[in-house]
Amino acid sequence: MRKVLVVLCVLVAGAGLGMGSGGFSSVGADRAVTVDVVGDESAYMSLDYSNETVVPTDGTKEVEFVTVANHFTQVVDFKIDFTVETGGLTVKSSSNSIIQENVGIGENIDGTVTLQCDPSGSPSSTAIIDFDVMADGDGVSAETTAERTVEYEVDCEEATADSTDQATGDTN
Repeated sequence: MRKVLVVLCVLVAGAGLGMGSGGFSSVGADRAVTVDVVGDESAYMSLDYSNETVVPTDGTKEVEFVTVANHFTQVVDFKIDFTVETGGLTVKSSSNSIIQENVGIGENIDGTVTLQCDPSGSPSSTAIIDFDVMADGDGVSAETTAERTVEYEVDCEEATADSTDQATGDTN
C-alpha cells in the first residue's frame, strides 16, 4: 500500500509540473492618466499678449507686445527674440532680442517696441510682431514650441488729427 501511495504522489506531482501552476506571466490593465495642459497665461513661463488697435501720441507709441512672468520655483533668465514687419511705420528698437537675467519668482518682463508713424505713410498701418521666448535657470528651462504673433492696427490719422487739434487749441 505504501508503494501505491508513493506512486500516486509521484504521478500527481509530475502531472502538476507538466500542466503548469495556473499562474500567469503577463497582465494587461486599463490605467487612467491625467495630464494638465495649461494655456500661455498659466504656465511656468506664462505669456500675456493680445492684438489691439493703438493710437500713437505725437506720432509714436511704445507697445508691450508680450509680458512674460516667472512662475517657476526659482530665479530664471528670460530671452525674447522678435521680428517686426510694418507698413508705413518706423520701428525703434535697440535689437531684435530682449534679455533679462535673474527674474525673481512671480516677477515679469515686458517685450516692448516703439512704433512711429511715417508722415508720408498711410493713415492706418499694421505692425506684425513675431516672437519666441526662452527661460533658463538652475536645472529648469522652457521655450515656446511655436512662434507667437501679435498684430497691431496703428491709427496714424487719428494721432495726426489729435496733435493738430492740440497745436491749434481745437477741442471740438
